[in-house]
Amino acid sequence: SGYTVPDWGGPSSADFSLEVLKDGAIVDVVDCGGRNFVTLGRTPDNDVVLEHPSSSRVHAVMQFSFQSEEMFVFDTGSTHGTFVNKR
Repeated sequence: SGYTVPDWGGPSSADFSLEVLKDGAIVDVVDCGGRNFVTLGRTPDNDVVLEHPSSSRVHAVMQFSFQSEEMFVFDTGSTHGTFVNKR
């Protein structure tokens, strides 16, 4: 993916999962346990493939904080931005 994990990044102490929705229905659940990060984007090498045409090849990264319950979302320079809860 070309993404570099920050020094503070690493597997979380929390049990995160990501529900992938399409037309309001859950189509996949991504288990994030033990992962350093999860990539989201248009190309098939991402952990979560986004089908929307405005999505970038690697659109965003969910970065977990080592041994904590924190998770951060980073936009990877996408054209249209990344929003959480429409903000």
